Amino acid sequence: MPDKVDNNNRSILHYGLMQLVSQEEAIQIDRVGKDYFSDLLFRVAINNKHDYMRVDMDGRNDLHYAASSGNYWAFLKVVQTLKNGEINVLLYCKDKRGYTPLKAAFEALTPRQSFESLKIPLNCSLNELFSTTCKANLSVILLPHEYFIFTVSKYLSSSNYFTPLNVKDYLILAINKSRIYPILILKSYTPNEFNDIVSTSTEIPSLLAKSDIQIIAEHIFNADNSLRCNKSESPLHQLVLNAMNGHDISPLTLFLLMCLRNFPLRILINVMTKTDITYYIEPQWEETSEQ
Repeated sequence: MPDKVDNNNRSILHYGLMQLVSQEEAIQIDRVGKDYFSDLLFRVAINNKHDYMRVDMDGRNDLHYAASSGNYWAFLKVVQTLKNGEINVLLYCKDKRGYTPLKAAFEALTPRQSFESLKIPLNCSLNELFSTTCKANLSVILLPHEYFIFTVSKYLSSSNYFTPLNVKDYLILAINKSRIYPILILKSYTPNEFNDIVSTSTEIPSLLAKSDIQIIAEHIFNADNSLRCNKSESPLHQLVLNAMNGHDISPLTLFLLMCLRNFPLRILINVMTKTDITYYIEPQWEETSEQ
């Protein structure tokens, strides 16, 4: 099959990678270790010397389409087929919207009303979920776009691709779409950039505090960033509001007690309303005032 393009400069690779991958398909691919459709598509492209580096009129390359469809296997085929320099050109390429393939995957995440419950295998801790020590079948846990994000982030983690700026962009997309696993993937594979953001930014901790993400909040918040105000309120202020609104903050109990023990009450008053303090802090007042 010759390497032909249409009026939008799209080839068979572009169109072949537009097909959305379902979770059932991703689980099957993971189980058998092969995606027959993608393998056939790439075999045709290789045998006929197709141009893997081509971008269409929107500035999108093969990996942009694989990212938007959640096709992580296509990325693995690219890694097997191309040289490192060529792979990096594809991964760093920005389309007309300014999106790299990885950002396109974050953009393609389906928004949810709230964060889903975490699925953690019995042999893994939360911090080990995306490490090599955890032998979890991630295709059962992650949806296809999340699996693409995991696969590409793992590949890029040893490069200089990640910066506080692009990691912040990815975090905002994941938080606003209430997607917990992409946040944990970033925490695992961009630890320095992730910690820099949550340590210096007021926007990210505040966004997280307003979500129903309490189950991993103790891995993100500390006594410093939880008290950093964004002109009107702090993340700690929002966490207490969550409690007042009926959210389950039991995972944060030890963290909140640490704040109460380590900071004078006058500091907490500066970042929380008096009503909020009465609601949560007053039962701890006697223990706190003795410190």
